[in-house]
Amino acid sequence: MKLSKRVPALLAAVLLGACLSACSVEEMREKASDLIIDMATRFGFISEEEAEDDVQRTEAAPGGSITFPEDFVDEGESMTTMLRDGTLYIDFNNIRYKTTDYFVATSNSVTITAFAASTNTEAKTPPLYKAALWMLSEDMAHTSYVEGSTVYLSAAGENTCYTRTVSGLTPGRRYKVSISYDTTSYYVTGGMTVGPVSDEDLLTTEPEGDA
Repeated sequence: MKLSKRVPALLAAVLLGACLSACSVEEMREKASDLIIDMATRFGFISEEEAEDDVQRTEAAPGGSITFPEDFVDEGESMTTMLRDGTLYIDFNNIRYKTTDYFVATSNSVTITAFAASTNTEAKTPPLYKAALWMLSEDMAHTSYVEGSTVYLSAAGENTCYTRTVSGLTPGRRYKVSISYDTTSYYVTGGMTVGPVSDEDLLTTEPEGDA
């Protein structure tokens, strides 16, 4: 039997098991939504960017500030990062989609603060770009989208920061941050901090597949 024929049956079986184990209609809906996204990304039917879009929009609020360490060096790359005193500093240049290496969570939440500017200088209102969190599996074979972690941020310029706290993390597990800008014509440049996180070295890995 071809994979395309087996997948719907597999999805149905998994969803049935989830529904039988749920104790409320709301839990059944949540389990079904999570499992559909997980299976669809695992089999390559949707990408990380599409998984991020399959959530209710949460916009960051104006506030916060970012001061990069004095020894932070912008290497001119599309993304440069540094871990310092429980904060992950991120500098990104002319990107549409980029992810960090994996950091270790120290609590069940992190605060994302960022500023950015778009090359779309003719927009009547500041464009929005996104940040989201992805958890690395214990066997480092794949990543899973952290439900509800997508944050929409305004690219209002380098003098205006936006901030939002994201929960649902597991202390001790590794996560990466994705930054994306849904356009085929423009790019976004800016800075971001994520914390609190562990000062343990970032992990660079290429999982076999994303979930």
